[in-house]
Amino acid sequence: IEIYFRILKQGCQVEKLRLETTDRMINCISVYMIIAWRVHIITMHSREQPDVPCETVFSEREWKTICLMATKKKPPTNTATETRNIYLYLSS
Repeated sequence: IEIYFRILKQGCQVEKLRLETTDRMINCISVYMIIAWRVHIITMHSREQPDVPCETVFSEREWKTICLMATKKKPPTNTATETRNIYLYLSS
């Protein structure tokens, strides 16, 4: 729980939001809570099983997009990269 809220607070920087209405704040926090939950799951998975193919956490489209954006090269077509690599791409 503490790690989740640290991700929400520091990673998503929820406290720095300056939204004008309560409805906007609720909508924004709702989306950020989903993002924080996903980041938390990815972090825990990459720590526990770094050598497992990333397809256990990401869809093929997701991991290929991450590889493309991080390396500026075409992602591998036949095999998924390891979870640790995707985590490093996301954290950079």
